[in-house]
Amino acid sequence: RVHGDVCVQPTAVPGLPAGGVVALACGGQHSLVATAKTVYAFGANGNGQLGTGRPVFSIPTPTVVGGMAGTVRLLACGGDHSVVVTTEQVYCFGNNKHSQLGLGDTITRPIPTPLAVRGFDVDTVACGAQHTLLV
Repeated sequence: RVHGDVCVQPTAVPGLPAGGVVALACGGQHSLVATAKTVYAFGANGNGQLGTGRPVFSIPTPTVVGGMAGTVRLLACGGDHSVVVTTEQVYCFGNNKHSQLGLGDTITRPIPTPLAVRGFDVDTVACGAQHTLLV
């Protein structure tokens, strides 16, 4: 049952595919869910953490995040930033005030932005409130 914006028991999320989910992640107030080829995002978006490029504070229903190549392998969400690892690239988006996207600057990114990862394959990814770790 949903009471306002608070879910008080397990509830199916309308708008997600019935099967084939390969990864999911929850951040401060946003979530990512992925099938092999598609990433869906929903929740708070005040800093572009949903990666849709839409300048709205929140998106309550799953919305496709575009602009990424390859098969989705891993997802991670921080306080208000996100990371997607595909077979071809690492992408990051959202708040970058503390350089948590690893892009060498502090510019917030509202769409998936490729991260140059050289010298190793990414086996796992994790995000804290304001930082990201790739191993």
